[in-house]
Amino acid sequence: MVLSEVETPSRTFAKKAIMAKHWVFGTRQPKDNKAFWRELSVSGIATSKDRKRVTGILLGGGTLLATKVDAFIYEHLAKAFLMKYLSTGRKPKLARVKKSVESEAKRIRTALEGKYGRIRDSN
Repeated sequence: MVLSEVETPSRTFAKKAIMAKHWVFGTRQPKDNKAFWRELSVSGIATSKDRKRVTGILLGGGTLLATKVDAFIYEHLAKAFLMKYLSTGRKPKLARVKKSVESEAKRIRTALEGKYGRIRDSN
């Protein structure tokens, strides 16, 4: 099952977390900074004590910390898959959730790289 056909709130949050992971918390700068921040649309940011790096962003009424970003991405994509299965009346195949989440995260990263520039790492 492919999630990218329809943008759901859970998938949107996961996409924004992927953006934060690679460009906000990472060392890369997006090639179109204005469009990037418009799409990310955060309410605020938290920085390190020396104010040299971003350690968290306010997203969807909560704080997304750099240390928790991978779990946030997984949780939101897994929720999106489960809700999509349930909305079709089918029983979710729980054994496939991890692989589906990984595939969807890769699709999201690929689309974002096309807009904002190549991501160096493989995560």
